[in-house]
Amino acid sequence: MPMRNVLAMIFAGGRGDSLLALSRVRPKASVPFAGHYRLIDFTLSNLTHSGITNVGVVTQYLPESLKAHVGIGKPWDLDRRDGGIRLLEPYYRGGETHWYEGTADALAQNLEVVDDERFDCVVVASGDGVYKMDYRPLLDFHAVSPASVTLVVKKMAAPQPGRNDAVEIGGGNVVAAVGVAAPAEGSWYASTGIYVFGRSLLVDKLRQAETRGATDVVADVVAPAVAEGAVAAYRHDEYWARIDTVDDYYDVTFECLAENPACKLDDPAWPIYTRLPDDPPVKFGPEAEVVNSLVADGSIINGRVENSVLFRRVYVEAGARVKDSIVLDGTRVGAGASLDRVILDKFAGVGPGARVGDDVGEPRPNEDFPEQLSRGITLVGKRVRIPAHFAVGRNCLLDVGVQENALARFDGAMPNGVTASVVD
Repeated sequence: MPMRNVLAMIFAGGRGDSLLALSRVRPKASVPFAGHYRLIDFTLSNLTHSGITNVGVVTQYLPESLKAHVGIGKPWDLDRRDGGIRLLEPYYRGGETHWYEGTADALAQNLEVVDDERFDCVVVASGDGVYKMDYRPLLDFHAVSPASVTLVVKKMAAPQPGRNDAVEIGGGNVVAAVGVAAPAEGSWYASTGIYVFGRSLLVDKLRQAETRGATDVVADVVAPAVAEGAVAAYRHDEYWARIDTVDDYYDVTFECLAENPACKLDDPAWPIYTRLPDDPPVKFGPEAEVVNSLVADGSIINGRVENSVLFRRVYVEAGARVKDSIVLDGTRVGAGASLDRVILDKFAGVGPGARVGDDVGEPRPNEDFPEQLSRGITLVGKRVRIPAHFAVGRNCLLDVGVQENALARFDGAMPNGVTASVVD
């Protein structure tokens, strides 16, 4: 299929509440990943490598970081006269702002983009997946399929209780159900959230959904097509992961540190493109020790970093120890401080001698978010300041902007499983 006849629409405006402090200041698609990237970089790079150059990015929630990152699409060769990238935000019309009320509503409000006779089909994907995928075989599959919609599915080897994105596949490769609960045992197929729609069918379904006041692509566009037997399953056999929770973010990041990672970031045949700032090289001081870690440009390491991911311009002072942790841009870990199973967001500061991810009291999950923080990971939000010689337990959450005065009530040690916020 000629790629000039394909439009891609990326959902990149979601809040991602289950990522807690990581998505309080940015949409999920803009969450930094693996020391170097944003989550949306994977979808944009896949489109570029597949030759798809007509791209709309649907954004709404806190769009500034995403807009600054994507810009006019130059890192992905999408700054072009014919086609290119468009950021599609809600806009003011008829005396009021029409916020997107869901994924189907977002597409319906952009029908002037979608319903273009140049396009035979529309690829719809989310911007929060970590994967590499050539869309050309998918589009070839769709072109010869009798179905009007193609859904990309991924076989999952192990059950994951609580997930509601399982897909049932019937005879003739026809999707029989979407959005059902994952089975309690055995393998199953998950929806990747990647679809190919015939343009005319998509426009018709969107208009029908709009008439009913329906707003969700899966429930109000895909499910009716499933009921009509019009959805085929396309199996993606390579690596794919969606970042839905703090555990997902932590686990998928550390999969990149494996000796033979399933998703290679250094694959010259399929690089992941991103916007690169002009930072100086990494500097390792005379006492620096770095073991099995990713360290981004501009960082200065004078302590020990073990099995961790450090983003740009991270400063680890002498005697500090960073282990099994993810440290985002512009943070400073003071002399003699320690991090153990910590996610530290941008521009945070850890005072000298502080211990974050320490055992403080009895083991327990987070008091406010037990499902998200129960495995010993402590999450520290953007611009948080942790005082010198202060101890922060495991499964703790320090929300965005927490300063030293908000931690004074803990008398030097924040117990396991506690949340601190600026309103405390």
